[in-house]
Amino acid sequence: MLFSFKSGEISMIKSSLTKGKIKGHMNQSDRLIIEKSLNEGKNFKEIAEMLGKNKTTISREIKAHHIEVSKGIGRGKFNDCARRSNCKRRKLCGTKCTYPTRYCYSCAAMCSAGACPEYIQYVCPKLSKPPYVCNGCKEDHNRCTLTRTYYRAVEAHKEYRNILSESRQGAAITEETAAKHAELIRPLLEKNQSVYNILLSCPEIEYSEKTVYNYIEQGVYPGIGNYSLPRKIRYRPRKKAKPAPVRVDRKCMIGRKWEDFQLYREENPDIPLIEMDCVEGLRTEPKTLLTLHFVNLKFQFIFVLERKTSENVVNIFKWLRLILGEAFRVIFRLILTDNGSEFTNPFEIECSDYGEITTRVFYCHPYSFTQKGSCEKNHEEIRYILPKGTSIQHVTQQDANLIMSHINSLARASLGGRTPYERFAQTYGYEVLQKIGIKSIPSKDVNLTPNLIR
Repeated sequence: MLFSFKSGEISMIKSSLTKGKIKGHMNQSDRLIIEKSLNEGKNFKEIAEMLGKNKTTISREIKAHHIEVSKGIGRGKFNDCARRSNCKRRKLCGTKCTYPTRYCYSCAAMCSAGACPEYIQYVCPKLSKPPYVCNGCKEDHNRCTLTRTYYRAVEAHKEYRNILSESRQGAAITEETAAKHAELIRPLLEKNQSVYNILLSCPEIEYSEKTVYNYIEQGVYPGIGNYSLPRKIRYRPRKKAKPAPVRVDRKCMIGRKWEDFQLYREENPDIPLIEMDCVEGLRTEPKTLLTLHFVNLKFQFIFVLERKTSENVVNIFKWLRLILGEAFRVIFRLILTDNGSEFTNPFEIECSDYGEITTRVFYCHPYSFTQKGSCEKNHEEIRYILPKGTSIQHVTQQDANLIMSHINSLARASLGGRTPYERFAQTYGYEVLQKIGIKSIPSKDVNLTPNLIR
């Protein structure tokens, strides 16, 4: 049987099928439409119909990606105190006030919590109801002294892309938090308690039962795996889970970005640079190699990490501080590295046990390996011995010391025919090399082939 529809009926069917349904992720064009519509005073329902989405989606988008502006406009000073219009306070900033006859709210320099004892924050009541932003507000913004909230399509899309990228990098938990949770979970699992019961007993673990199970399976909690769950081992696993990397903590890069590094180098051009990186074997293996490359000396340290975590990286630097003593602050002064999760604890690398900053750590731009090209170039010599695609699970620290000794005993034309070993010893002394376990290899005996550690 054949059915025929009029054009109006077809459009009605299409609208009924798409009404209230989400068609994937929003793009920047969708967000530009939202911003333009908000500026025109349209409500969520009208915007949702234009984009073919649910009005709740529009509401969530605006709440999640709005920006706040806490500054004055034009001659108006920012002042969000509820008593700003009737305030009679003077000289809150002291006797040296430039305008002692004026009321303090006119300059608003001291109208904030802690500065004025009568300060009470006032939030615009319009922000507590749709559209939750100041876009399309009919009030004169040039006279508004409160915190204003706007939806900006470009900033919203950029923030969305950053969140999407970070959510795919690994577990949304820091290693420090994972270690604390593991100390709470481990003794209760040993008593055969369920994860559900553990979460009831430990309210400080603010994750759902499913999330905790996922973290246990992915190996996020140190010392806890599926073998710790009494019932889990009875069932055949459907797939072998890889250890999930911990999400990169972007806060650690504040004041340590590539632009900050360039400014620091301009102010301190004589400080020698060390480039830090990791060399991996097979992707399924937890073990990796930490490399520290002295750019001017062409010298390279290699340390074995049982697992590619920031905790293991910090332990290497703690060990170096312990065995080198005062020499550490002379040798390790400036380090440049990438954005890997294993380097997200710069505080422990920079500070001594007494809290004194002896080392500065900075980060390259993401996916910009050329910004530490000297280190990447020197990795070629490691790959002569450990080619890509080969396992490094058998490599011990003694093997790493042997690899370091041979690579650093290779004469370089850029060093005038001398070896990195000789240049490092001349700069920092032979005693440092002896403590770490690096030896000088005669030029005829230098071996950069896989047979070195077989």
